[in-house]
Amino acid sequence: MNRPHAAARHPRFRPGHRAAAIALALVAGLAPGAALAGTPESEPRDLTDAGGILVFSAAGPGVNREPWRSNGSSGGTAILKDIAPGADASAPSDFVAMGGRAYFVATSPTGRELWRTDGTAAGTRMVKDLRGSADGTAEDLVRAGSRLFFVGALEGTGRELFRSDGTAAGTRMVRNIGPGSSFGMQPGTLTPWGSRVVFVADDGVSGTELWISDGTKTGTRRIKDITPGSDGSLVTNIVVAGNRFFFTRQAVSGYQLWVSNGRKKGTRKVVDLPSPPLGPVALGRNLLYKGTSGNVGQLWRSDGTAAGTTALTSGCAGDFGISPERLIAFQGRVWFQAFGPDDCLDMELWRSDGTVGGTKRFKALNPVGRGDPGNFRVIGDRLYFSANDGSHGTEPWRSDGTKAGTVRIADVVPGLPGSNPSDFTRAGGTVYFKATDSRGGELWKLTGSGAALVKDIAP
Repeated sequence: MNRPHAAARHPRFRPGHRAAAIALALVAGLAPGAALAGTPESEPRDLTDAGGILVFSAAGPGVNREPWRSNGSSGGTAILKDIAPGADASAPSDFVAMGGRAYFVATSPTGRELWRTDGTAAGTRMVKDLRGSADGTAEDLVRAGSRLFFVGALEGTGRELFRSDGTAAGTRMVRNIGPGSSFGMQPGTLTPWGSRVVFVADDGVSGTELWISDGTKTGTRRIKDITPGSDGSLVTNIVVAGNRFFFTRQAVSGYQLWVSNGRKKGTRKVVDLPSPPLGPVALGRNLLYKGTSGNVGQLWRSDGTAAGTTALTSGCAGDFGISPERLIAFQGRVWFQAFGPDDCLDMELWRSDGTVGGTKRFKALNPVGRGDPGNFRVIGDRLYFSANDGSHGTEPWRSDGTKAGTVRIADVVPGLPGSNPSDFTRAGGTVYFKATDSRGGELWKLTGSGAALVKDIAP
């Protein structure tokens, strides 16, 4: 089914629906003129709080993508360290905040390694060189409790699971599943569960299966050999829900939803599915997700039983579903964008408490077309997101959970299509985000009167 965009159905947007205009100024345009002149954009990414200082990845004048910092002022926005000088890029990624620092992986002359920063140039350094001159291949950094887990390799080993407390001495391989192997256990889909991490790995015998680790050798084990033999199980979508977690398995017969308490006997199939659950998110001990069958996309809930795995919405406009997308938990409900409920044409803001009666459209953000809410991020007791009200284009919004408190908070780029804000992050009491204007993607911040550009990083 082709769903026409609001502009196609409404060639003219009605005036009179504008929220009060909010004055704003660009905080830091990293690469002005990029959108018009085709020059490289700074494109800030991975915005993270490092003890009140914002750290992020960006490209600046004379350097490729490197780690940067900002205190919200132009003078306080600068590159932290040119890890890969010249035309090369260290391409920092996987930023994780812990203990007043930000940890990330980056490429230096010794390869892809674990780094940390306290928001200062002097405090930006490699945590540990895993393999000397060889590539440590660090990636998939996550925080579980007071530890970091990631994938890496030592000299003479393949890719294995590592842990770190942020120091060189406390950064070590958790367990060498295949001693002497150049292949390693190939861990992936690392998912924090309290102080432990759940992941998939291949021990060379049972194929890729579900594993768990508390950061110790003895506490790192396969949970269950779901598919006996070397073929393994195709496990994806691990989502923690209270004291258990759900995951998806692809079997010969199709997709399956499973639940586990971390033990072999407590790991079982819930139900067979016609397609994989999309965008799954936990709501208490339940799992909410987009379930599809043919053209129909509905919101589903599972309590971990076959009988308790049911659709919370029904079709609209014939056989087509509401197509829920971008699910996020906020204030005891799951919020998302979806079509309907009448003509199934306008994508608007919905929420669900996990019941049929409590699943409904929350607010029509665009009175003349599609609100298209997205880029959701929960910060404190507010939900920040992007949306289009039909007059200002896609701009930053926030909600306190009430209809009256769900409002556009800035008009970064007047008119359509707006600034397409994303990556909302709070550091030092300031909410930062990425927005796009004629200069390309830049770093902005919210102010008492609207928004402001932080600094023109690559003039």
